[in-house]
Amino acid sequence: MAYLDNSTITVDAILTKKGRERLSSGGKGQNGFQITQFALGDDEIDYSLWDPTHADGTSAYGAVIENTPMFEAISDETQTMRSKLLTLPKGSPKVPIIDLAGTENNALTLTSANGTEHTISPITTNIAGADTTLGYTFILHNGTLASLQVIDSVSTNLVGTVPSFMGDITQQYTVSEVGLSVKLKVKTLISTSGNHYTKLSIIGNETGAQKTIDITVVPQSETTTTTSS
Repeated sequence: MAYLDNSTITVDAILTKKGRERLSSGGKGQNGFQITQFALGDDEIDYSLWDPTHADGTSAYGAVIENTPMFEAISDETQTMRSKLLTLPKGSPKVPIIDLAGTENNALTLTSANGTEHTISPITTNIAGADTTLGYTFILHNGTLASLQVIDSVSTNLVGTVPSFMGDITQQYTVSEVGLSVKLKVKTLISTSGNHYTKLSIIGNETGAQKTIDITVVPQSETTTTTSS
């Protein structure tokens, strides 16, 4: 969903199959179409464009940002709302940021032939001790390519929740775990169609801090075995 411009309240939205069914039915109440929750994000904004040296004065410092075109609505939830606006308790001194050692450029490559494993141990920086009690929710968007195993669990019994959309069949492949750290292990995969791609989303259960890792899975090459009798 996206605002078309900053002068109207009109929005552009892509509905799920179930959403289209409810909208076309014209029903009201529980079976009708109604938006009950929404989130806001600023994926398209580059705050480095804020220019306090602009010749036109303070009113023009953010002129470039204010005139930046908004993204159109897209149906892939892994490619949008990656920079959600979040509400922090009053008096919070800083915005929580998740740091991951060993994930240069927020990307990992797993090789099926080598059975690659990688330990994911996030740390919420800027706020001392943040997310150390309730830990993190790890969401692997395609569990057919790799698996998640909790290494360091949290003391509180939490169950990972996976964002879902009504009628979205891809949810059967999504894996979610809660803990302080997890092991990401590639699955045996044989393919001639090239590399496969997915994402791992990490959410701080106390702060709401979020981070997404791009994952490339390199499958084994398909081989032909001749058996003689």
